Amino acid sequence: MDFLYNRRLAAGIMVALMAVSIIIGGYRALSGFASAVGGVFDESIEPKKLSRTFSGFSGGALASKYEALYPDDERDILYYVGASKDAGGKLLSLARVHLGSTDGDVLRLEAAVASAGAAISPSEAAKAMNDLKSSAKTVSAKIEAAGVEGVDASNAKYYAKDIESYAAKIDHKASVYNEIAELYNKKIRGAFPAKIIASLVGLPEAEYYSEY
Repeated sequence: MDFLYNRRLAAGIMVALMAVSIIIGGYRALSGFASAVGGVFDESIEPKKLSRTFSGFSGGALASKYEALYPDDERDILYYVGASKDAGGKLLSLARVHLGSTDGDVLRLEAAVASAGAAISPSEAAKAMNDLKSSAKTVSAKIEAAGVEGVDASNAKYYAKDIESYAAKIDHKASVYNEIAELYNKKIRGAFPAKIIASLVGLPEAEYYSEY
């Protein structure tokens, strides 16, 4: 009886160790993937390093698509949100001079610039960029309609176009970011062990770059 008991105990310990090993290994892989998803949004990127992570989660085609985005530009989405905020701030200074600080469109631009500066998540960044692009275009047109000429008029158009250019870069990269986020989310919503591990350790789903 002691012999059988010891064998069962040993077998139980072995199964427990295997389960712990699977959980730890799965957690490391999933948390690494989660960091990679975040890195596409808010960090300087090493495409080849991150694409290896995507490939490890059956995302080979997506990895190639992602790496192709960054042959000459490793700036992330949040970098361009910050650049848009800076351009919006310069346009705001001109608008206050020529349209007044209490003008409704100027106040909307002011709020959009503040939102872009405070954005730290994909959904916040998406909303801030939509608001900033729209209000910058309106204010630039309003400055032109007010008859402003010379350097200020040229700069107002320049800053608004800068924001549109940054928004286009973001939209291009955000489309792939959202695919990467979806791949990760499907993984942690999927079958054992990923779904169970994600639930046990509290790994949240990735946020999409979307205002909604």
